[in-house]
Amino acid sequence: MIAVLVVVVAAIATYFITGGGKGSGEEPGSGRAKPTATVTEERRERTLTVFVANVTKDGMTLSPVRKRTSAAGDILDVAVEMQLSADKKLIPRGTELLSPVETTGGVATINLSKEFVDNFPGGSTQEALTLNSIARAAVDNSGGKVNKIRILVEGEAVETLGGHFSLREPFDVKSTTVTPDNKD
Repeated sequence: MIAVLVVVVAAIATYFITGGGKGSGEEPGSGRAKPTATVTEERRERTLTVFVANVTKDGMTLSPVRKRTSAAGDILDVAVEMQLSADKKLIPRGTELLSPVETTGGVATINLSKEFVDNFPGGSTQEALTLNSIARAAVDNSGGKVNKIRILVEGEAVETLGGHFSLREPFDVKSTTVTPDNKD
């Protein structure tokens, strides 16, 4: 009887030592649950502001639109991604956010794909609306930590989007504000 008991204990020990209990959720031989190594990003519902073009009797302006999302990630990344897809009239076709938005000293650096410049249709009003929509989305959704933005294209500084506003230095939303008398 003792011999049978020794054989059973040895078989059970061998089973757990060789990993036979892996599917059980326990650490082999420990009798305790395995710690999980999976890292998950918390998803929570939040409301962000994006901007769409609004045609008025005086011309085109931007209108804020509140949108709910459960997208995970930094609020600035989510806000810029949402702005890039908010209004197809504002953002050049195919434009993508290439890397996370970096913030230093109140300046958010936004790295966009080459389509941002390559597919820009032109015009000073269009340029102002496009730049202002991205700047407003970053500033308005930052909780006060951003007051200017810098736009890079493929990781490099560019002179301008369409020839009317410099992109060499960070800019704030006021520097691209469109007024009714600023028409193409």
